[in-house]
Amino acid sequence: MKNSTYRRKIWGVVLILTSASLIACAMPKTAEEFRKAVPTSMFGKKKNIEVKRPYATLSAMFKRKAKECLNGDVVTSSCGKYGCSDVVNKIHTEVTQTKNRTELVTYYKMGGAVVGQPDEGYIYVVADVVPSNGRQSQLDFYYGAGARIVEAIEIWAGGEERGCPDLTRIGERS
Repeated sequence: MKNSTYRRKIWGVVLILTSASLIACAMPKTAEEFRKAVPTSMFGKKKNIEVKRPYATLSAMFKRKAKECLNGDVVTSSCGKYGCSDVVNKIHTEVTQTKNRTELVTYYKMGGAVVGQPDEGYIYVVADVVPSNGRQSQLDFYYGAGARIVEAIEIWAGGEERGCPDLTRIGERS
């Protein structure tokens, strides 16, 4: 009897570890992998908009607003049978600029022991701005749960100086 219970536990652990490693392998770890995964994802979205503002202006806005608004800690609390605990999750945004493209990537890194989580965290949003002509630019968004970040970037790209999105609610659909 003990032997069969022990085997079930071992197989359970093997199954959990195998599943976790497969999931970790399937998650996009770079912006390019994320762009390719979005069209085939059940919840992924791609959105393109033309903005009547020059590329240099939007590129500077990406850098400024990412630093100001899209980095920080999000504390989540949960209570259970044995008490409550807080977990600190981190939101981190990187902006990379070349002559013809500026890329904004927002990562969400869950606190605590998360199996298979990439070092930077999970990618929430990839936004690219490219010059369309001298006075216009094209914004390309790739996202899943980051709709609130996309909305904020669209507003900023249009020239409005609105505040920052509530980072505690970025995973919610608006």
